[in-house]
Amino acid sequence: MIPIFICEDNVIQKENLETIIYKKILIEEYDMKIVESVTSPDRIIDYINNNKNIDGIYFLDIDLNNDINGIQLGSMIREKDPNAKIIFITTHSELLQLTFEYKLEALDYILKDSSSAVVETKIVECLEIANSYYLSEKVDNPNKIKLKIGNITKLFLLEDIMFVETTGTP
Repeated sequence: MIPIFICEDNVIQKENLETIIYKKILIEEYDMKIVESVTSPDRIIDYINNNKNIDGIYFLDIDLNNDINGIQLGSMIREKDPNAKIIFITTHSELLQLTFEYKLEALDYILKDSSSAVVETKIVECLEIANSYYLSEKVDNPNKIKLKIGNITKLFLLEDIMFVETTGTP
């Protein structure tokens, strides 16, 4: 399962982002889940400090009205979750260069000033790209197994599997 994290200080924009992501996950039956959707980065920082091998998708606002901004949060995420897919959603187009200076390897930089249709399209594209990485890159990992359950393809760590059993009934 791919965990998704949202950090947006504007509650209305955060809820809109949640809705777009939730609908796409539901329609496409992606093996994804919104784990944290917060207005302050503290819970995301706690999560990345207390968990390993997250491989999450992070939607971050840059101006968080907090001690740290989204770029700094992205830098912390990159240290703890090197395979993270970081997407910045912001009104600050002038800060795009900082993502390169901090070597954040952002998947996208979405401007909120764009029309809502453009923003939604870009968010959906990011989820599609992250899902394709999830299904293709990790298949070669000898510590994981890929299983198709109905329409959903899931990856499991071999260490999490105790046994496999078949049944006469599907």
